[in-house]
Amino acid sequence: MLGRLVDEDVKKALEALPTPFRLLVLLAEVEGFATERLPMPLGLKTGTVMSKLHRGRPLLEKALWHYAQQAGYRV
Repeated sequence: MLGRLVDEDVKKALEALPTPFRLLVLLAEVEGFATERLPMPLGLKTGTVMSKLHRGRPLLEKALWHYAQQAGYRV
C-alpha cells in the first residue's frame, strides 16, 4: 500500500531507516497512529516508543531534505 501512496524517494527514505525506527516512524507519520497507541500492539514500553520516534523522525527528515528541495518545498 505504501508504494501507491508516496513518491518513490519517500518510500526509499523510509526503507533506509534503521530497523528499530522504521516501523514506528511508518505507523506514526504515514499511517497516522497516535503515539500513545503504538506501545500496546508492539509490546513496547511507552518510553521506548517515544525515544525511537524522537530519534527516527530526524533521520527521516535528513533523508528527505534533498527530495523536499527538488520538490519545491521551502526548507
